[in-house]
Amino acid sequence: MASPVIKLVGDLYACLVTDEPATAALDVLCSALGAAHAIVMRTGPDFGEMFATSHHLASVSAAQFGGLDRSDEYRHLVASVPTGSTFRMTDMMPRHEIVRTTMYQATLRPLDGGLAVYGLQRDASDMVVTAVCRSAAADPDFEDDAVALLAAALPHLVTITAIAGRLAQDRLAGQRIRDALDMVPDGVIVLDPDGRIRHVNAAADASLTRGDRIRRSRTGIVAANRADDLRLQRAIGAVRSFQGGFDDCERAAAATAPFQVMLGRGFPGWPLVANVMPGDRLSGSSFGGGIVVQLRDPGTVACLSPSSLVSELGLTHREAQLVQELARGATLTRSAANMDISTGTARQYLKTIFLKAGVDGQTDLLRLVSR
Repeated sequence: MASPVIKLVGDLYACLVTDEPATAALDVLCSALGAAHAIVMRTGPDFGEMFATSHHLASVSAAQFGGLDRSDEYRHLVASVPTGSTFRMTDMMPRHEIVRTTMYQATLRPLDGGLAVYGLQRDASDMVVTAVCRSAAADPDFEDDAVALLAAALPHLVTITAIAGRLAQDRLAGQRIRDALDMVPDGVIVLDPDGRIRHVNAAADASLTRGDRIRRSRTGIVAANRADDLRLQRAIGAVRSFQGGFDDCERAAAATAPFQVMLGRGFPGWPLVANVMPGDRLSGSSFGGGIVVQLRDPGTVACLSPSSLVSELGLTHREAQLVQELARGATLTRSAANMDISTGTARQYLKTIFLKAGVDGQTDLLRLVSR
């Protein structure tokens, strides 16, 4: 039978495959040490403020521990104990004194804590403080074997919290990318290296749900028209080859078959233009190594918003309205009628707009204000 230390260390690293590695690891510690709950606080430049609890304290926020590290008792503990050590709270002061401290009354008693085994460990520039707790009001104190078990597990817990912190940073970075992509008017589909859908933004989801030009399939995405789909899958396959690096023959083939496909040319309305590109152009582990398909609808109005025209080019609201009319394809005369002004007035507006935008004509203006 494996020793308690070997079993504990194995159980801790098994937590890395869970959704919340740090929380799962603290649950494992609680079970191994016979504790009610546990917390870990990691401070320093590597991860900023990292705070995790066992599931028993799932409803407790980091703010509720905010006074703990500012209490005199906590500061004394951290200052007086060497880094890398593990100790019982009662090694520092008797139980009857613990329950009279501000730290206990303000923070630990409401959480049914007070008896604890602490571990202090430094990881590069970060300080990691782990506390495995029981109730000072009702529970027996921790035995020596519990202190020794935490001491053996502590370096591994520090490693796990570092990995958990990096995973959390990766998830946050990926979520920020996803949130940003949802603001993009073009559709963006991210495929894994095998062509399966990994992520779609809001615009792409609308196109896939509509399904008239492109739709989801069991294995990824397909164009609604068979001929379009052959070209789309060929482009995806070519980009997959590109990920591994082109040889001269493949590079020549790519020059005659660019990674761009028009979808739905035989359908009413504008076709979608699908640009297929390597996923490593998007930073973040959530998308790297896959394939990105950008969907652009040439039939959508591709003009900056009125507020952007005002703030970025210094246009008045009426001038911005005229630019929007022209971007929709209206003639100057039709734009003037839609705005209930004369064509002469619209022409004067346009001259002023050219000056403010620094362009020589309407073609350059529309190119400038296109998204």
